[in-house]
Parts: sequence; C-alpha cells; structure tokens
Amino acid sequence: MTDLEQLTLNAVAHISASKALKKEEPTIALMKEVFEMMKGYDKEQVRGALRSLTRAGRITYGNTINDIYFKVKTHGT
Repeated sequence: MTDLEQLTLNAVAHISASKALKKEEPTIALMKEVFEMMKGYDKEQVRGALRSLTRAGRITYGNTINDIYFKVKTHGT
C-alpha cells in the first residue's frame, strides 16, 4: 500500500467515524468529502488511490443520487 493509499484509507475511516460519533446516518464518506479532506493532493491521484483500495477489497463503494460513497470494509460487510 502506498502512502497516498494509506492517507486516503485514513480519510475515509475518519469521515465515517466522525459521522458515527455524531450519530449521523449513513456513516459513509462521499467522494466530495474525501476530496475536501485531501485538498492538498491531486484529485486524479486520490481517485486512483480510491480505485486501488476498492480493487484490493479494503473499501467498498456505491452510488448516491449525486455522488459516489465509500466505506471501510469490515468483517461481515
């Protein structure tokens, strides 16, 4: 796992965890939230890291009406 992939995974986990602590539903990280958190990085590189993490099975993804969401994959999900 590259440093950028690790940072991206941490960003997804942080966004999801902060929503869970606030008792917000659903506890997912929208792509725009990940980009916002990682604004110092190139969007295409972050997008590539998200794709790589998804292919490796570390995160799952889905679609909302306006955006793509990501969630850290845990056992049983």
